Amino acid sequence: MQTKFKEVAHLYLGCKMWITKNIEGKDVIEPLTRKMLYEDEDMLELDEPFAYKPILYPFSSFTEDQTRAWFKIALDHITDIAEIDDRMVTNATKAIRSKGISSVDFDSDDAESANLIPYLINFLLSEGYDLFNLIESGQAINGAASSN
Repeated sequence: MQTKFKEVAHLYLGCKMWITKNIEGKDVIEPLTRKMLYEDEDMLELDEPFAYKPILYPFSSFTEDQTRAWFKIALDHITDIAEIDDRMVTNATKAIRSKGISSVDFDSDDAESANLIPYLINFLLSEGYDLFNLIESGQAINGAASSN
């Protein structure tokens, strides 16, 4: 079953939104706000004339700086990780770009790894990564491919 943006929009508060034909009749980019979610709820329906469309990023656009930030989160929550070197960052970035979140080896028997999952998901959402295949389904704009 395909996820609808409206169902997960609350997870992307603050992400960039493409708004077609605002009050002044212009296309604009603004952050997703609570007002949009609750007062402009119908605008999140993509078949409306004044549609809001999120600008999200595919995992293929993941950067080494983001991988370093990801590792910093891990270092803050997992005690058995040693220092992170450039080779590890490069390899992890390649894996994330090709496999997405499934490239992360979460050891379900390890409580520290399991506790890390919400922090990493929050990081990905805050960075505007498409966790629900919204780009592929045409419900989101590919931020890596757009010039804005």
